[in-house]
Amino acid sequence: MKKGNFVIAVCLVLMSLLAGAVVYQQLQILSSLDRIKKLEQSISQTQQEYQSLREDRDRLNSTLSKLLNSFQMLSEEEVFVLGEDNVRREVWRGFNNDGVGESIFADYKFRMWINDTTGGWALSKVSRGLMPHGWGLRYAPLNEIELSKTNPPNVTLDITLKPIDFRNYTPNNSSMNVAIVLFFDGYVTDYQEACYQTEIQFFSYYGDRVQTNQAWYFVWRNDSIAQFKLANNLQKGKTMHYEMNITPYITDMMNHYNLSRVKLKHMEIFTETYKGYSEFELYYAKIAAIKSIA
Repeated sequence: MKKGNFVIAVCLVLMSLLAGAVVYQQLQILSSLDRIKKLEQSISQTQQEYQSLREDRDRLNSTLSKLLNSFQMLSEEEVFVLGEDNVRREVWRGFNNDGVGESIFADYKFRMWINDTTGGWALSKVSRGLMPHGWGLRYAPLNEIELSKTNPPNVTLDITLKPIDFRNYTPNNSSMNVAIVLFFDGYVTDYQEACYQTEIQFFSYYGDRVQTNQAWYFVWRNDSIAQFKLANNLQKGKTMHYEMNITPYITDMMNHYNLSRVKLKHMEIFTETYKGYSEFELYYAKIAAIKSIA
């Protein structure tokens, strides 16, 4: 074979091999592209399934939430809802009978203020229920719920109020507060002789400063009192809304005074002063008992 023909033959063989390699690579690329396409389809399908599962989960959570809310509404017992004409508005002039103040309803809100200059512990309040010590019924009875240590309901408080002003007249010996107090029959002695009180103070100035995040226990006129000064206290001129489960405060009082069960008889929302002035507005208040579902 001539040399030229040999070279041509070799070139043809190399070109055939190269063409074969190119075709093979193209086939590999096409195969890879096909696998990528299938993977993309699989990923897309997986994403759709994941999204569908998330939507199913959200629908299930929504349904469960509605069911729980329905159960809660069925188990909720209304204890008290503040209204213009369902409470007694009154002012107590204090032990010295010289405190002055008002408890009024106007412009869709209650306004209470009290001024005491001589240390008589005067107060202005709205109240409802049966008081102890022969002090009588205020407007009408409450829904007198019972709480026991073994299975107490969740007693909730929903309240909106705003302090307008307070002034201390004696730098180291004044007291002003804004609070709600619940009176209980403790089934230990006759309720008219001695009751048990759980008092939650939204604002407390005592001695020479604002007091917060404290629990005080004391007996006054035979009544055993647990007084709680909130950490999240009212600020002058600022409307505050509280949504609270107050069962822990009540059970704390029961534990401190060794009570196995109590019955709510009376409640009042008030401001009280000792050598001071206090004023606040009350917009809404609701107490409810949510029974546990066994």
